[in-house]
Amino acid sequence: MKIKKTLLILLAVLLGLSLPLALYGVYAATTSTPLVLVSEDYITNYLLPLLNKENSSQDTEIEALNNKYNTLLAQYEALNENYNKLIEGGAASGSSVSAGFTSIKLEMGTKLLPYGDNQVCLEVIVSRGSAQILSPLETQGILDVSTGSELFNGVEAPLNHYLLVPHANDGRAIAAVSGDVWVLVRGGYTVENIE
Repeated sequence: MKIKKTLLILLAVLLGLSLPLALYGVYAATTSTPLVLVSEDYITNYLLPLLNKENSSQDTEIEALNNKYNTLLAQYEALNENYNKLIEGGAASGSSVSAGFTSIKLEMGTKLLPYGDNQVCLEVIVSRGSAQILSPLETQGILDVSTGSELFNGVEAPLNHYLLVPHANDGRAIAAVSGDVWVLVRGGYTVENIE
C-alpha cells in the first residue's frame, strides 16, 4: 500500500513536470515558432546570420578606426621628423631652436624674437638685466603669463616672469636697451640688432 502511494506520487510529479514541456512542443509545432533549445534550423537561419551581421558591423568600425590611427601616426611621424630637423640645426643662420629652456645673453642693442612661421611662439623668462618689450602693434603686446596681463611697447619686462611672444614675423620682441640681459628661452628664436 505504501509502495503504491509512493509510485502514484512519483508518477504525478513526473506528469506535472513533463506536461508543460509537451504543451510547449505542441504550441511551437502549431505556431511555427522554433524550439530554441532543440532546433538546428533556428541556429542556422536566425542566430548565425544575426551574429555575422553584428561582426560585419564591428569589423567596419574597427577598419575605420585603424585608418584614422594610421593617418594620425603618419602625421605624428612627419611632425617628429620636422622637429628633429630643427633641433639638429635646420634653423636659419643666426637663429636657434631649444627643446628645453636655454640661458642666453642679449647684448645691449639686440632683440630676441621667435623664429619660424607666423604660428610659432616663444617662451621667455628675463632672469637678469633690464629688458624692454618691443611691439609695433598698438593693441597687442607680449603676454605675461605670471600675472595674466599683456605688456605693450616700451614697458620694462619684469624679472623672473613667464613671458610669451605669441607670433613670429610681426615685430614683437624682447630688447636689451641698457646693458646686457640674460634670459631663459624655449622654442625657435633669433637674435637681431635693434634698428
